[in-house]
Amino acid sequence: MKTGRVVKDVETSAGLRDWKRVYVPPRMKMNYKNIMKIGVKKEEASIQFYADLAEMTSDNHSKEILLALAHEEAVHKERFQKALDFLSHIA
Repeated sequence: MKTGRVVKDVETSAGLRDWKRVYVPPRMKMNYKNIMKIGVKKEEASIQFYADLAEMTSDNHSKEILLALAHEEAVHKERFQKALDFLSHIA
């Protein structure tokens, strides 16, 4: 298994937080519950990314698209969260 770490956010030249964070696989074996936790965090970062961009634009059409993308990420986050909640009840 590869080793790795998460590198902290970096501010971009546009003043945005680096929403993707550099991710390298962890050194320990991952269980399904931990994978779901990572999924929730990644989706939260994506939601914030699209919301930040929507706030920065004055173009209404672009803003609408970006907010729709943020909503899609929220749907994904909910899926990860439901799986995590289910695992928490059985473990």
